[in-house]
Amino acid sequence: MIASTTKYTLRGIPAFLMFAILSLKSIHQAKNSHGLIAIKIRFRDLRTLTVWENSSDLKAFRNSGSHLKAMKDSDKLGFNQSHTWYTEYIPDWSEAIARIEYNEN
Repeated sequence: MIASTTKYTLRGIPAFLMFAILSLKSIHQAKNSHGLIAIKIRFRDLRTLTVWENSSDLKAFRNSGSHLKAMKDSDKLGFNQSHTWYTEYIPDWSEAIARIEYNEN
């Protein structure tokens, strides 16, 4: 399995509406994507955690549809941090957060 976590920081309040629309479309796409094992969303701090059967399924999601459009528009709205790793279990939030924080340093 492969896990991917993201943290998004908005540039300001006006960006929130567009970010929300893009996010909801991407979440819908993920939930209907082949190979998705788990998806967790933390709206309070704009984090995601997904687990996929393999890297091909993750890349197929990442590089298509609503998610691809969101990635193209994301620089206008804020700053994204992400980390991807192989795992044998579905990680919890504490691990996902630690991996992004460790990746920053």
